Amino acid sequence: MWRAVGATYGIVTSFRQKSVKFIDMQRPSTEAVAAFEKRLNLMHEDSPLMAREGGERGRFCYDKPTKALWVTAIDGQWVLVTRVQVASRTIRTAAEFADGQRLRSGQLFHFDQPNDHDN
Repeated sequence: MWRAVGATYGIVTSFRQKSVKFIDMQRPSTEAVAAFEKRLNLMHEDSPLMAREGGERGRFCYDKPTKALWVTAIDGQWVLVTRVQVASRTIRTAAEFADGQRLRSGQLFHFDQPNDHDN
């Protein structure tokens, strides 16, 4: 996915039935991924290898130490999203988005699937 969109292409997805556009993205370093997955596994000790299971596309979590949304792409790789725009709102940092959506650091979520809100 990264080669197709680069760092600033505005990908649009949906969360809690609201459109969310990724404004700034970056591919994390190998070291950053290792540190993040270690934190994620420590938070989810009851479910070993939770970070690897996070490779499921559309899954994401807010990570306070990096102040970013860690999103799994279609290829299962992590992408860091640092700024987003929710429909009809101004561009916000990932931290502001997490606060507004009441996302706790390390808590895993899924973006809406295309048919989640189609009736």
